[in-house]
Amino acid sequence: MGLIAAFAYLRTLREAQGLSQETVAHAIGVSAKQVYRWEGVRPPDPGATALARYTAMVGGAPEHVHQFLLRDDVTAEDGAHLATLWFQLRIALGKPGTVRT
Repeated sequence: MGLIAAFAYLRTLREAQGLSQETVAHAIGVSAKQVYRWEGVRPPDPGATALARYTAMVGGAPEHVHQFLLRDDVTAEDGAHLATLWFQLRIALGKPGTVRT
């Protein structure tokens, strides 16, 4: 469940910024279909490089993703909830995202 929670976190950040799967895919050098599969119910392992690029693209915190990956007791809802809080904090600090296209 850790990978599912991690991608729910990243998907929520992506959506909060109005980014499409295609935009993220293009920016990190993978296909839109790959991003779609990562954000699905049974995401395949994206590999460390792609996961790091996705996290940076949507302004996620690598330590949040890392913590999700270490745990089996987290859900997609946990990931989405933390992403919402993280995004709200970044807005309050004047740093809503680190979008690079």
